[in-house]
Amino acid sequence: MNENSTCAVWGTPATERHAPERDGRCIESARTGGAYWVTRTAETVLQECDDRQKARLTTWLVRQRRLGTLYPEITSKTVDDAKNGRNQSISDRADNILRYLETKSEIVGTQIDYSIHISFYEEVQLDDHEITYLELLSHSECVSRNDLFFLISSLKERGLIEFDGSVNDVGVCMLTVEGYAKLAELENTYKVSSRAFVAMWFDASMNEAWERGFEPAMHEAGYDPVRIDREEHVNKIDDQIIAEIRRARFVVADFTQGDDGARGGVYYEAGFAHGLNVPVIFTCHNNSLDKLHFDTRQYNHVVWSDPEELRERLVNRIAAVVGDGPNKS
Repeated sequence: MNENSTCAVWGTPATERHAPERDGRCIESARTGGAYWVTRTAETVLQECDDRQKARLTTWLVRQRRLGTLYPEITSKTVDDAKNGRNQSISDRADNILRYLETKSEIVGTQIDYSIHISFYEEVQLDDHEITYLELLSHSECVSRNDLFFLISSLKERGLIEFDGSVNDVGVCMLTVEGYAKLAELENTYKVSSRAFVAMWFDASMNEAWERGFEPAMHEAGYDPVRIDREEHVNKIDDQIIAEIRRARFVVADFTQGDDGARGGVYYEAGFAHGLNVPVIFTCHNNSLDKLHFDTRQYNHVVWSDPEELRERLVNRIAAVVGDGPNKS
């Protein structure tokens, strides 16, 4: 059951979901762009943040949801990262406004009602084609109306949106053809990430392959390996997998299997990554090579017989397919 509450980040009206099994709160807040978890310790630390630091934290929350995390969790470390982080560039903040407008524009030419007059401290219910000051603040790392309208005016001057309104009035806005073209360009932008997602058989027999093969190979190539069974999270496991794949620079899919058959999750995760144009590196122990399904058999697998061989061949394949990562010495 949802109850009226306040946003832990901004102090604006919000709703709260009852969660007795957790030490923290689950908040739904327009000012932060949606729902999030916050620990009690983090709430104490948040009281020391200024508006710009809160705006950076809000940007992080919005980004996590875009990557597929339904309820990103604010911890004291998350708050510290926001305090010590950098502000987004002006161009990135403007681009994020475009991305948000796209979510309200499923049909080309949709006019979006803009309600600037709604009070900063008023929580309202919106239809599918209505946006408010609070929502645009959350998606643009802005802290004031003048800050927000500088970005909106820039988008209008560049021909990316049409906008009829002012800083103290209601208005109507719409994405232009040039705006959609810009969004397509952003979608195809090269993704910089230090994370590499590993889809594999989580069996004790694979521990040595992980510890002496997959994990050291990723580090040597300059990436942070991610195994979903070793990640702490509060979300549905499928949602977390999708989020991690979206964050990853590439995916390593290992099709080694035991007597109980193929690992269906590995096939699913490799296919999902392909659908996102995330590079996939296929690997397989030589004892399982003849058991590969026909739909992946045509791909060039890194075939390995022991962890040392896996590490060496995987490092070389990563360098050839995606290049050295940002952590490369």
